[in-house]
Amino acid sequence: MERAAVLTLVVVLTIFMSGCIQAPANPQETSVRIDAVPSVYSPLMSSTPGIGLTPNVTGFGISGARYEWNASYGRFLDWSAPGYVISEHGLSATSNGETIYWSFYTFPESSPPPVVVTLNAIDKKTGRVLGNSRMMLGWEQNNTFVRIERIE
Repeated sequence: MERAAVLTLVVVLTIFMSGCIQAPANPQETSVRIDAVPSVYSPLMSSTPGIGLTPNVTGFGISGARYEWNASYGRFLDWSAPGYVISEHGLSATSNGETIYWSFYTFPESSPPPVVVTLNAIDKKTGRVLGNSRMMLGWEQNNTFVRIERIE
């Protein structure tokens, strides 16, 4: 009798605990989007080192992924505590979900193509792609400013 009670307790606890464990993210149930501020930027601005880019995710925890950023032009920058010293990453960068900045050094010559910034969220444990996003930046005012045209 006592053995049956213990066995019943183990079964009940197992069923209860299985409902409390979050299943791994299903790619159809996750989404990733780039949040970007400001919507218009020039290196002549003193208020920010670039367009601040932050992953906006659903279906998984932001800290559970590694974020791979790529740009067709310009550079990624880190500007964070402590000290808020800018460090450059180039056309590609990896982050853990914190804000990273995109900027450019030189003003392009005539009629440059739009800048494409991509983001891939990679599960830290499995290496599986959890989602991605893409942002298009268009040139304005003689190629001295970029404006966010579209985020997908």
